[in-house]
Amino acid sequence: MPSYSLPMKGGSDRHRHRNNYEPFYVTITATAKNGFVISYLDVTATTDAGGTVDFNLIRGQTGSRTMVFQLISNNSDFLTYSYLAYGIREEEYRKIKNIITVPMTNKAARNDRQYAFIFFIFSYLFYSLY
Repeated sequence: MPSYSLPMKGGSDRHRHRNNYEPFYVTITATAKNGFVISYLDVTATTDAGGTVDFNLIRGQTGSRTMVFQLISNNSDFLTYSYLAYGIREEEYRKIKNIITVPMTNKAARNDRQYAFIFFIFSYLFYSLY
């Protein structure tokens, strides 16, 4: 089976908020099917024209069986959301994770670019002042 994400589970709901000057919190738990892990979430939220929505991942990460996220609505009378969790087989995810994760062994190699950039900035400032 090819390694691509499949839709696992989704949901949607609409909540009315009486006092739109205080934040309104909705906490949702997304789970993957048996033998699968979550690769990503597709979340859509709608409020009225002046409303704002913040997304906050509470628990979980790519590769976990569950993810708990929170939608925080403010300055709105309602919050409508829908989500769909996409997953990949656990064995396939382990293979991909091992390929993508390449740790750097040489710490000095990581800092060379930073030092070069800092040197460039200081030399530019020094020559622009004189």
